[in-house]
Amino acid sequence: MFFSLVLCINLLSSENEKTRQFISKNAVNFSKELGSRIEAQLLPLDRLARRWRKEGRSARAKWEEDAQVYIDHFSSYESVERLDGDYSVLWSILKNKGEIQIRYRPSKSAERVFQLVEKTGNTLVIPASETDPNWNRLHVVSLLAGQKGIDGYLLGTVSLTHLIDSVLLDNPFQGYSF
Repeated sequence: MFFSLVLCINLLSSENEKTRQFISKNAVNFSKELGSRIEAQLLPLDRLARRWRKEGRSARAKWEEDAQVYIDHFSSYESVERLDGDYSVLWSILKNKGEIQIRYRPSKSAERVFQLVEKTGNTLVIPASETDPNWNRLHVVSLLAGQKGIDGYLLGTVSLTHLIDSVLLDNPFQGYSF
C-alpha cells in the first residue's frame, strides 16, 4: 500500500512538472508571436525611412502616396507626417480625411526622444500623451537621413485600440490550448 502511494505521488509530481513546462513553453511562444505581430504593425515607417536613406529625397507626391498605402494597409495607423529638423509638420496623410488633425509639437521630453532617434538611427515608439490625454495612441518616430545629413523625421500616429484589434483578430490563440 505504501509503495503504491509513493508511486502515485511521484507520478503526480512528474505530471505537474510536465504541465508547468508545457505552459511555460507555450507562454514564451505566445509572447514572441504577439510581439512579432505588434512589431509588424509598428515598423512600416522604419521601412519607409530606410528607403529614404537609400534613395534620398524624391518627389513629395511619391512619399505621400507611400504613406497613404501604409495607412490603408495597416489599420492601426491614423496618420503619417513628415517633420523637418525643427519638428514642424511639412505634410500629413490622415486616415480620416475630414478629421481635424492636432498639429504635433513635441514636449521637452519628446524632443529628447527625437534626439535619441537622431543619435541612434533607431525607430522609437512613444506615448502620444501631448495630443492624447487618454493615452489611446502611440507615436512611431523614424529618422529621415540622406547622404547630406538629417532631413527630418517621419511621425506615425497609431491607435492602440486598432493595434490590439489587428494583432488579436488574426487569432494568435490558435494552436494553443489552455
